[in-house]
Amino acid sequence: MIRRSRAYRRAITLAAWLLLLGALPRPAAAEGFPSSKSLDPWRPPSPSRSGIQVPKRAWVVLAAGGIVARESLRHENAAEAAHVLDRSFLDGPADVGNVWGSGLTIAAGSAGLYGLGALAGTPKLREAGMDLGTAFVATSAVVWPMKLFVDRTRPSGGRYSFPSGHTALAFASAPVLSAHFGPVVGIPAYALAGMTALGRMEERKHYLSDVVFGGAVGLAVGLTVARRASLRSAPEFMLTSRGVALTARF
Repeated sequence: MIRRSRAYRRAITLAAWLLLLGALPRPAAAEGFPSSKSLDPWRPPSPSRSGIQVPKRAWVVLAAGGIVARESLRHENAAEAAHVLDRSFLDGPADVGNVWGSGLTIAAGSAGLYGLGALAGTPKLREAGMDLGTAFVATSAVVWPMKLFVDRTRPSGGRYSFPSGHTALAFASAPVLSAHFGPVVGIPAYALAGMTALGRMEERKHYLSDVVFGGAVGLAVGLTVARRASLRSAPEFMLTSRGVALTARF
């Protein structure tokens, strides 16, 4: 138990470190002569140039997930959880969650949204696909080093149990879809993320602590990506030679 606890502390530290790297601002790209927009002191900086800033609530989610995952080590029983889920009304939703949280499903969804937006000339769909793809890549970049570092044996006997990648991807997608399409899509996306967590335990692929911390990592990444999406769509005030202008994207 002591050895496993140390492994979890190292994993949580690694997750925080990787998210902190994502929060560092990116250097601005080299440019030639400045444009009139760059000389306008009243124009707010573009969110795409301000770097990635992890919101405070993402850190809260990550910390809470670490605490809950640590506490769940005392109570988790993978065999009993799989037995209960497999014989309850949650069996069907759990099977749906296993498909939804797959990396193939999330990647195909992001590519489909981007392609549909490009073909239809709809920037909203195209940007949703880009942000969903960003959440996919960022979540994978955080989760897989942790999997290799901890190397926890799965309840089924496989390797790389902690944290749950399916659960992380599902929870990373939910805030992004909610930011772009509102609660009509966001609420089902969160529900599907919960089903994914249940599905991974029902299939005996993960322990409770695996899906709890995987969900926290994914949600933290998703909230970060969703914050950038909300900044892009926010209205901007600009002072021009003709007066004050208000710009917004729909």
